[in-house]
Amino acid sequence: MKNILVFIISISYLFCFSQNKSETYDFKKSNWGDYKYQVKKAEKLRSVSENDNYIEYNSQISGIACTLTYIFTQGKLSAVKYRVSVEHENNNHYLIDREKLEDLLSRKYGKPTNYYENWISPVYEDDPSAYGYAISIGHYSIYTQWKNQNTDIVLTLEGSGNIIDLTIKYISKKYKELDKSAEDL
Repeated sequence: MKNILVFIISISYLFCFSQNKSETYDFKKSNWGDYKYQVKKAEKLRSVSENDNYIEYNSQISGIACTLTYIFTQGKLSAVKYRVSVEHENNNHYLIDREKLEDLLSRKYGKPTNYYENWISPVYEDDPSAYGYAISIGHYSIYTQWKNQNTDIVLTLEGSGNIIDLTIKYISKKYKELDKSAEDL
């Protein structure tokens, strides 16, 4: 009887442990190092583009339209990127979207580990109504970073040539060593 009780307790413990472990993911329902077929199975969206190095989807984050790109290094998931795809007539609206995304990421990952504003030219620095324009011509950029055990998360707002790029990059700490280009997504 004692052996049966020990067996039941052991099985219950293993079942509970395996349940908790399977709910831990690095990004959505995927883990760094997953193969493409595993990511495609886990991602419920329909892909719009893919090759050996990435799979791309149309998505939304916090109500903002974007593309979602899973990036593979040596066949394994090494990074993920959201790129805002909505175009604003008023470039200052990208700053509002950035704040919305920063709030979302801070709620999920806590206080940012780094925050950096970069002014290439101080011409528009004293005029908040021109910040969006300054970003679009490459005079001003904002970077915010969070870190957890396996991942670096970077929110970037930058631009050049009157084009603004607002992205969130999730970069595997383990796999970025295999391919330094993952940092330049």
